[in-house]
Amino acid sequence: MYNLKKALLNQSKYISGYVNENDDYVISASMVGREPLQNYLDIIYGKQEVDDITDMFIGSCFHEGMRTYMNKEANYDKSIIGVEKPLHTKLSNGWIISGTADLIVTDNDTVEIHDYKTTKAYAVKMFDKEPLSHQYNMQLNVLGYLWKQMHPSFEGEIKLVLDFFVKDADKLKSEPTLVQREVQQLTNKEIEETLLQKTNELQSYIESGQIPPKCEQLWPRKVNGVFMNSRCEIWCQFKRICPHYESPYNKDTAMLTNF
Repeated sequence: MYNLKKALLNQSKYISGYVNENDDYVISASMVGREPLQNYLDIIYGKQEVDDITDMFIGSCFHEGMRTYMNKEANYDKSIIGVEKPLHTKLSNGWIISGTADLIVTDNDTVEIHDYKTTKAYAVKMFDKEPLSHQYNMQLNVLGYLWKQMHPSFEGEIKLVLDFFVKDADKLKSEPTLVQREVQQLTNKEIEETLLQKTNELQSYIESGQIPPKCEQLWPRKVNGVFMNSRCEIWCQFKRICPHYESPYNKDTAMLTNF
């Protein structure tokens, strides 16, 4: 029988918009707001590939579909100046900061940078609760920063927009909803200070061989009947190579991996 699942997973692998041809350390815009442990594991072991029909797989398929649709739209809508646009710059400490803007549109002297999120209503609620400290806020600010670094002569206004495509699994009869949020912008100095602090911290862990501490205990969620903290336990369970991993079903059989 034809392995449809395998074919779909192979074709939905995420390919970064930035190709590192040297030995420079690279961190993406989506990584900046995450915990040091998450980024450390990604840099040392590489991005975790999706191996099942999960939310990540659905998100990859959605992004591929949007890329196709918006490229067609750009053929007659000249306000679209970028679809899946790769952006990058190099910091003073040698780290490369990269990112991909899902959609960039312009209206007179204003440029809008959009980022798509396929999610549930809960994620929008969490963003609205603490928009300034949410990792999506920093991700969009970094994309705006990268745009300005690559277009130094641009003097117009920049808007940073989150496009939440919301579909809750427990509301099967409901239609997906587009919920948009404009992100409050930080100054270039604030963003640069954050980027240098994050990358210097990561470099110290990498070069010393010291493993970052366990992620903060945030965002409790119920997964398969068990309460977990999604920024720590769920992440380590997903990576499986995380030294802080503990099975939520049997704490006595923690799966610890030596580096």
